Amino acid sequence: MTIEIPYNELENFINKASGRPVQVKCIGKDTVELHYIVSVKLKIAEISAQRLLLDYSMSPIVGMMIKGMKGKVREQLHKYPFVKWIEDKEQLSIELVDIPGASSLLEHVSIHSLSFKDDHAQLILRPS
Repeated sequence: MTIEIPYNELENFINKASGRPVQVKCIGKDTVELHYIVSVKLKIAEISAQRLLLDYSMSPIVGMMIKGMKGKVREQLHKYPFVKWIEDKEQLSIELVDIPGASSLLEHVSIHSLSFKDDHAQLILRPS
């Protein structure tokens, strides 16, 4: 099963969940850029049945800002218990089964692949 998620829907979802407007832009088939005040690139590192692991990168100046605001970043991420910040590896781990509503879906399907297109993310699911 293929699911295509337009970036404007993803932007609306993030805005509703966080109260912060973001812009999503495709950088490559495995990389997107999120922009909210600053830009952060997210690259797919690993996909498994239970987890999506993303490498993140940003400009050195933004990196220094984030390091100076670690407590605030952790506080914001704490609102989303399914997201784990692996700071020393510059990664975000998204525990798919901990996303509200996703665990029942993941009993029946698993993520086979995720890729980014010009105007949407493409998710391919397979029966579990």
